[in-house]
Amino acid sequence: MRKDHTGRNACATGYVALALLLAGCGAKGASNPADGAPEPAKVEQEGNADLVKVAHAEQFPIATAGRYDSAPALNVTGVVTADISRNVPVISIASGRILEVHARLGDTVTKGQLLLRVQSADTASAFSDYRQAVADETLANAQL
Repeated sequence: MRKDHTGRNACATGYVALALLLAGCGAKGASNPADGAPEPAKVEQEGNADLVKVAHAEQFPIATAGRYDSAPALNVTGVVTADISRNVPVISIASGRILEVHARLGDTVTKGQLLLRVQSADTASAFSDYRQAVADETLANAQL
């Protein structure tokens, strides 16, 4: 039977890591300057929170605030789109141009009420074909 040493090495590495972790959890906040560790940070408390101290203030010149008159209009680019609140999809049996609108957004409508009048070339052509068929039927009955 062959012995595997990788398991022992992993276990030993785990023990060393645990020992280092526990050693670091000892005295909190205590540092020894002889060990080369930095001193803990010191926070200076100020009485006024609005007061800010800046190191090397000469790098930041002081400017005086003055009055600036701007133009009353603002020239910008933009896009004009249709008013969504005024667009209502309506399903029509024929395509064409709307001549009259009898109902608006928010109006109460009833069944059978005329909502709009559409001028459609398709409908006009179909109606013309219907009248021609009625005329042909009348002529055929007369000839019979």
